[in-house]
Amino acid sequence: ALARDGFRCMLSGEYDLNSAKRNPAIRSDTSYGRAHTNCCHILSESTLQDADPDNLYHDSKRSYAATVLAVLESFGLKSIVAEVTRQNGIHHLSNVLTMITQFHQLFDSLHLWLEATNTPSEYKICVADEGDLSLYALKTRTVRFEVHVPGRDDLPLPDPRLLAVHAACARVVHMSGAAEYMDKCDRDAEDMQVLAEDGSSSAVLLEQLQRIAILAS
Repeated sequence: ALARDGFRCMLSGEYDLNSAKRNPAIRSDTSYGRAHTNCCHILSESTLQDADPDNLYHDSKRSYAATVLAVLESFGLKSIVAEVTRQNGIHHLSNVLTMITQFHQLFDSLHLWLEATNTPSEYKICVADEGDLSLYALKTRTVRFEVHVPGRDDLPLPDPRLLAVHAACARVVHMSGAAEYMDKCDRDAEDMQVLAEDGSSSAVLLEQLQRIAILAS
């Protein structure tokens, strides 16, 4: 993942500090700063690793996993569920991003999420509290993901559908009233059999997550 992402945080653009120390080419590039980075999982490693989909609803510690997997399956994404729940599947490139440590913590705690724009592989950085970003001089709040390994366009980027699930979970946690959207979401859900690959179905997903979360709690 680090090589795919150009040895940089996918949000801030900062180079991984350890990579910069080892790589003269990175060290000579002064366009971006350096910071400690981590491999950040979209669907949390601690939540889903070694999870048994058949037993999720009987373990309170797995309620979040149950919610996410149920929503994915309801939108016809059983292949993704099978991928992330198999042994070590949580580490698949489609489920990981390179982030600086601070953004990783915000992302894991659902205080930071990514919302797809109308451009493929492009996302808006969203936060529940703007103060969380006040210490970081982001060059832009819109980021575009790309593979930085020459000749390896086959390497998967973070799956926009997984990012949409994460974003919807974050919005459920932080929004105070989604009732006004429920009628529209019900109509949209009836018309939708699969989740859009570009992540544009997040509004419908949000409402479904909210309802399933109640059932899974």
